[in-house]
Amino acid sequence: MKPRPKLRRIVKWGATSLTVVLLALWVGSCWDGPMYCTGQALFGWTGGHVFAEWTSNGDPIPGAVRGWYGEFFVGTFHFDWGFYTNYKMVVSGVTMEMYDAPGWTLAVVPAIPAALLWRSDWIAHRRSLKGFCKKCNYDRHGLAADAKCPECGEPGLPQGTKA
Repeated sequence: MKPRPKLRRIVKWGATSLTVVLLALWVGSCWDGPMYCTGQALFGWTGGHVFAEWTSNGDPIPGAVRGWYGEFFVGTFHFDWGFYTNYKMVVSGVTMEMYDAPGWTLAVVPAIPAALLWRSDWIAHRRSLKGFCKKCNYDRHGLAADAKCPECGEPGLPQGTKA
């Protein structure tokens, strides 16, 4: 398979950036967060949690107003690590179902590939500094700096550059 360093760089930096943004949203949502109500369902990110709740039988949520709104926790840092899955509650005689997860769990999804890509790049960098081929880990000691790797054909360093 042909290596694609530009695509790799885009994925690595994109996943890293997305992780940072999601972590910032998670921390920021501990004080205030956006929510959207459709009348029968409510979706949001507030109190450090991402949640979805809806009525079991399609009835409107009692007292719900359609549209976007925010919830602000005045003077408090509202934060919880708990998961609440398939949590059911009765509000004004209407049964509501709710799925709730900490916001940091969304940041884990892009963080895993970002961490793996950063780690593999760091290992390749360390190998090249120690005199090993970046691609196949062949010991290049005794070869000229600009010589191709005899194992995989990876080009060596150009003349005048240090490893």
